[in-house]
Amino acid sequence: MKTPVWIIICLFAGHQGLSYQEEGAPVRESMTVVYTPEDFAGRDGSAPKLVYDQRFFERFQPQSVGDILKRIPGISGSADAGEFDRPQMRGIGPQYTRILIDGLRVPGAGNDRTLVIDRIPAHLVKRIEVIRAPEAGGDAQGIAGTINIVLKDSAGESGFDLLLGHAYSDQDQKHRGRTGMNWRDRRGNVSYSITGSAQQRHNPKSQLTDIVDGEGTEIFKDETNILDGRDTALNTDLNIDSGNGAAFSGALSYLADERKEDETAIFSEAGEVQEEIFDFGDTSRENWGARLAYRRPVSDFGELRLSAGHNAFSIDSRLDIGVFEDGEAVQEELETDRTEDRETGLKAAFAFVRGNHRIETGIDLAQRKRDADFRLFEFEDGEMEEVELGGVFRIEERRRDAYLKDTWQIDDRHHLQLGLRYEFTETDMPDANLRRDGGEFYPSLHYGFMQSENNRFRLSITRTTKRPDFMDLQPFQQRDTPFDDQVTLGNPDLKAEMAWGIDLGYERSFSGQEGTFGLNFFERHISDRVETVGIGEDIFQIRNAGDGKVYGLEFDFGMPLTGIGLPNLSLFANLTLQDSELTDALTGERRPFNLQPETVVNLSLLHSFPGSGFSYGVNWLEQSDFIEDLTTEKGVIDYGPHLELVLEKRWGNGWVLSFLARNLLDSAKRVYLEEYEGRWTEEDPAQILDEREYSGRSFLLTLKAVLGRHQ
Repeated sequence: MKTPVWIIICLFAGHQGLSYQEEGAPVRESMTVVYTPEDFAGRDGSAPKLVYDQRFFERFQPQSVGDILKRIPGISGSADAGEFDRPQMRGIGPQYTRILIDGLRVPGAGNDRTLVIDRIPAHLVKRIEVIRAPEAGGDAQGIAGTINIVLKDSAGESGFDLLLGHAYSDQDQKHRGRTGMNWRDRRGNVSYSITGSAQQRHNPKSQLTDIVDGEGTEIFKDETNILDGRDTALNTDLNIDSGNGAAFSGALSYLADERKEDETAIFSEAGEVQEEIFDFGDTSRENWGARLAYRRPVSDFGELRLSAGHNAFSIDSRLDIGVFEDGEAVQEELETDRTEDRETGLKAAFAFVRGNHRIETGIDLAQRKRDADFRLFEFEDGEMEEVELGGVFRIEERRRDAYLKDTWQIDDRHHLQLGLRYEFTETDMPDANLRRDGGEFYPSLHYGFMQSENNRFRLSITRTTKRPDFMDLQPFQQRDTPFDDQVTLGNPDLKAEMAWGIDLGYERSFSGQEGTFGLNFFERHISDRVETVGIGEDIFQIRNAGDGKVYGLEFDFGMPLTGIGLPNLSLFANLTLQDSELTDALTGERRPFNLQPETVVNLSLLHSFPGSGFSYGVNWLEQSDFIEDLTTEKGVIDYGPHLELVLEKRWGNGWVLSFLARNLLDSAKRVYLEEYEGRWTEEDPAQILDEREYSGRSFLLTLKAVLGRHQ
């Protein structure tokens, strides 16, 4: 990708739907302009936060939260072609990004504390909040930043919305359906809502790979990978306003998905088939959560807030691995995962005002239990034998956190927030008869300067953390890890990674044209970075292996072209330039973090025709190469540009018909990989792979109807 050209383009365009706002601030809405808050950028000196509402992501008809996030500034991903499942803020690994749902931590399948967000249907989402630097009232986890997924609730007008959709894959001519509904109502001081979604998922992938082994033999691999699935989701909420300032709210949510992924591959040499293999996978996952919250004023100057939440996750998956012999499937391995994870939390906070100071203090209590049950079996002469992997364990984590923050309105132009958070964690690993505990302080500073009504500067300095992977803490062997015939040892003494970070930003609102411009510089200094370190021949261990630094610039700018006589045409774009440095544990040389693209670009155009109800839009997404240097392999991943087209027709009172075409350029994911028998610094590659993965174009027709709406 030619970055200088894109920089020039992005300085004359902007992203759609971005608003810099404090929570609850009103936002103007229009079909063709960027939404700008009435109270520009918030005036309370709080943490930098970007807010994207439904109007931002609805136009391009996303199926999942992954489809939403890939259009948000600076968020990248390195999933399979046609998928976007684990977001990376600032380009570093997904485990550095904290994912919340309605402000709560949600357990997921990964032992690295990440959440697979392509399971969450986009129809459930009210808005996305991107928190670049945390306040003291929030969890310190999330060195790269925090993404809060806010689900639809009973706020706003009462009514009933219905969504119907039909998807078509050009790769294999398959059809899939989707539906969703949202009902909101109010009775006196009681409001409630129900949001549901059901959709079929389909992503066919074909993979062509040229392989050259260490002896120069050329091998061709032809692979087919078909993902089919079904997502079901439900979210309900209830709010009761007592009328004297006190309020009670409650919510229940349920997410379930089923995935079936069948993969077959044929290896050929000189046109002759040498081997045919298969991986057949079935996965079922469930999340359910409950939340209660209560707030009430205390005398004339303070407010008390109490909340409780519980989230539970379970996964039941099976992967059959084997070869075809004389047309018969012969199973060689079986992988199963039956993991359960539960977390319960309580929070109490009290805030009061003294002069120009708003002071808040609170405590967070949480308990998490994870029963991991990942097993590997091998078949020998028809007999099944379990292989010890260290994937079966229980871990219990108890948190006792407290915080204090003071937001000081120095004058009408200067605002300062100082915060201090203390997190104390106890971890029990009963299978290893081990216990560990410890506490850390996390200070934060957020300063805002309102230079004028439309210009604001921000500065944030924060300390954050990345907690260890649950499996990495287990003092057991992980066989065939990181690769076949190798062993990796866990480390119960593993420390959490810590980081000091700075965000320095400028925000401008063009009130006359309702546009926005944002520029943000960020830097993170990370200590006790975790890596897999070689300690013997084919023996590795997870260790804290030094420090690292991540830094970059984030641009976003958007405006209708009113100034050149095109008020119904808007350009939107965002650009992130990012880089990093660390000392490689193997070579001792400086290199970037793995899988960090240097640039991430979004460019969109929206054009409406007043009076006709018709509009169209195009969206362009491109990421630069992802580079990965591991102990026994080196790779480069290129995704190519992604182009989408949307056509939309509105009529009546709330009817919308949309047609979306995805991946119009038929871009492929391309991987160049060098694999080694041992460490890549010590020998020539055992084989070199050049792989192209295609998912093809897809098309989506959606009808949305507002069947009843009233105040």
